[in-house]
Amino acid sequence: MRRAFQHTPGPWRVEARGGMVGREVRAGELVIADVNTTTNNSNRLANARLIALAPEMAEIIEQTAWHYEQTQRDGVSQNLPHKIGQAARALRARLEET
Repeated sequence: MRRAFQHTPGPWRVEARGGMVGREVRAGELVIADVNTTTNNSNRLANARLIALAPEMAEIIEQTAWHYEQTQRDGVSQNLPHKIGQAARALRARLEET
């Protein structure tokens, strides 16, 4: 399966900034994103968590596109709706646990 997305490999994780208010999204020691959470905006932490899931979301997009292309090429259903549903449920679960 070819990769359309080029990015820093995951997993990415959300961490508190050392000695400061705010969050960083990291891949190992590399800072991917710096999210300011100093205000009362509860969406900012949620945004950091969503950014951290980007590698998993990219992988699901790649897999779904590949399965769709195989279905189109072969003319045979590979149960694509079921695979999409599984992927969506897995992402939703990851979003809910963060």
